[in-house]
Amino acid sequence: IPLEKLAAGLSKQQDVFDMKVKQLMIGNLNLQALLEDSSIQANLLIINDPEIEVFRDKSKPEDLASKIGKYPHQMLLKLPFSINLPDILVEGGNISYAEKNEQGDAIGKVTFNRLKGKIGPVLKGMPGQKKIHARFTALFMNTTAITVGFEFPESNDGSFSANAKFSPFPVTIINAAALPLGNIQLKRGKVTQLSFTIRGNNTAATGTTLLNYQDLTIDVMK
Repeated sequence: IPLEKLAAGLSKQQDVFDMKVKQLMIGNLNLQALLEDSSIQANLLIINDPEIEVFRDKSKPEDLASKIGKYPHQMLLKLPFSINLPDILVEGGNISYAEKNEQGDAIGKVTFNRLKGKIGPVLKGMPGQKKIHARFTALFMNTTAITVGFEFPESNDGSFSANAKFSPFPVTIINAAALPLGNIQLKRGKVTQLSFTIRGNNTAATGTTLLNYQDLTIDVMK
């Protein structure tokens, strides 16, 4: 089922996913722990060429149900088995996020290509530091380099942090999102510097953004 059709069948806004992974490689898996205790213990997990598509239909009513406890590190603690993975490596692959606007007449899309990164340690039910670090590099809109970092410490309030830094890029590459979602067309210009940091928890998030640009020309559409 196409993601747009799947989202259209939902009563509320919700991210729907299509995920494919070409290959998973796991190093030094503790087979005895897996068979006897359903415990995942290994030295390394490599995810090759993941393809992840995400779609959201903003023309649907917003889902007002509580999202507390649903961050990745909080969901990890709810798993019914223990995990000990010092490193998860991601090699290659692409991520795309598409969104239908509130009027329901257009779809905006951003992509992150040639994804490469590292996640870890991923520990659950094990001694040691529980803070999960994640670092990724990719090409934003298959054009400009981006570096992204996340930190997910073990906490009761869902604390997390994220940061990103972009290499310079022509503003026209984001028209695939800006035009259908914001009714603006970026005619000309260059982003010379773009970075952001965010810190948040279950109930709030704060952050800073730095954006420098040159020769920006924008058309506001009807």
